[in-house]
Amino acid sequence: MRRDPGFESERMIVGLEGGVERRADHDILRWPALPMAAEGNMLVYDRPPEPSDLPAWEASFRRAMALWPDVRHLAFGWGGRPPDDAGMVALEARGYRLETVSVRLAEALALAPPAPVGIRVRPLQSRAEWGLAVDLQLDATPEGETLPDYADFAQARMERCAALCQRGFGFWLGAFEGPRLAGCLGVFARRGLGRYQMVVTGSAFRRRGVAGHLVGAAATRAIRTLGARRLVICAEPGSPADALYGRLGFRPVAPMHRAIRCADD
Repeated sequence: MRRDPGFESERMIVGLEGGVERRADHDILRWPALPMAAEGNMLVYDRPPEPSDLPAWEASFRRAMALWPDVRHLAFGWGGRPPDDAGMVALEARGYRLETVSVRLAEALALAPPAPVGIRVRPLQSRAEWGLAVDLQLDATPEGETLPDYADFAQARMERCAALCQRGFGFWLGAFEGPRLAGCLGVFARRGLGRYQMVVTGSAFRRRGVAGHLVGAAATRAIRTLGARRLVICAEPGSPADALYGRLGFRPVAPMHRAIRCADD
């Protein structure tokens, strides 16, 4: 199967704590410790679905997740081009939410912005600081998410990320203004491939250069301490974050596409 950097990095992260199984025409990603994560519990193909594929893909997903009843969604991913019109209509008719993720890759950053005045960047150091990172995630709750459900997911996700950092697979940097957490992000890496996770800036600290400095500081740390030679970062296509990453030296590569549906729909 084709190894686009986006899904290659998602396989890497899932494989740190979950598992990746190869099949003839798809990969199975399972992360039992985080069953609510669609990107962690997914079938990844090397092409978009055609309408006639969907019943077989859904059956394959249910078989793959049969021993994990807490996985209550259906999710497929592929890199490159989006579905054609017929595929799009078929997915929407079956209740799927379609996502496109901009993927960017760098070996080194062309620009590492200086720290904003009063901002100090360092790894999170306590359970309380990880709690502040959860609060930042909730401050940036994605459109369409219901807060109680998303709060549970954000807490569980950050607990898993903290566990991976404790095992030496990555780090989580916070940008602090005194005791206040202005922004944070994580990087995980294995075999030279690094992937940024959850770059977030608090609403009171935006447009001050916090995110740019964090991304640059994390790149230096990932190269020096994790042995990363390639760095992958993702964003919503056309978003201010995506534009920022381009200015920092991340070049665009094949986007990721996902089709996600609640299993009860």
